[in-house]
Amino acid sequence: MGGHPMAAGFTVETSKLKLLQNRLEQAIEDKLSQSLLERILIVDAEIPLMVITRQFWDSIQVFAPFGIGNYIPVFASKNVNITDKRLLGAEGKHLKLKVNDEDSLHKNQIFDVVGFNLGHLYSKISLHKPVDIAYAVDLNQWNGYTNLQLKLKDIII
Repeated sequence: MGGHPMAAGFTVETSKLKLLQNRLEQAIEDKLSQSLLERILIVDAEIPLMVITRQFWDSIQVFAPFGIGNYIPVFASKNVNITDKRLLGAEGKHLKLKVNDEDSLHKNQIFDVVGFNLGHLYSKISLHKPVDIAYAVDLNQWNGYTNLQLKLKDIII
């Protein structure tokens, strides 16, 4: 019948929409606890930044396509140094960092980190103060250049 396994649908008379809304809200209140509403980030592996290379990214792509039921791998790195920070977007909604760790510093590796809708963290982040980050590895292609970047999922400041 079309759709996908996560799709659902039904028909209801327009005059009964408010009744449907009330009954759905009551059913949700009865079944859901606050703990079920808390977001949980699952980290697949803790790695040093120095292992992130184009070959590493290529090996992750073997498991694509990513989506519901096959989530993109999330990695964590501890004691990461932030060497630059700025806001992106017309309203400063997004966060962009430049980071390295002790091992990547010796290899002169600096990674761009983009945190979509995380601009509110900007004032809490201090340059050169180590943080722990969780992220997905991404290949950024922009303006004729291709480079690895990290998509920030969470940060412990």
